[in-house]
Amino acid sequence: STERMYKDMLVLPTVDPIEEDYLGKFKHSYTKYRLRENQYNVEELDGEIIWVDLNKFDEAPISSLTKKAQKFF
Repeated sequence: STERMYKDMLVLPTVDPIEEDYLGKFKHSYTKYRLRENQYNVEELDGEIIWVDLNKFDEAPISSLTKKAQKFF
């Protein structure tokens, strides 16, 4: 990511929601922000994608938000 908060970290992509691909949701909080994240299964993505081996996931530069989302997989 190049956004300030997640600079140089790997993040999950934002996608247009498709109801039949819905996996679930979770809440995430940091500082004064409260988020409700919806997760969807995605088969194809455009753009630059970096795949992370799930056995090395804890070593990857990812946020706690992304770690929570990973539990859906």
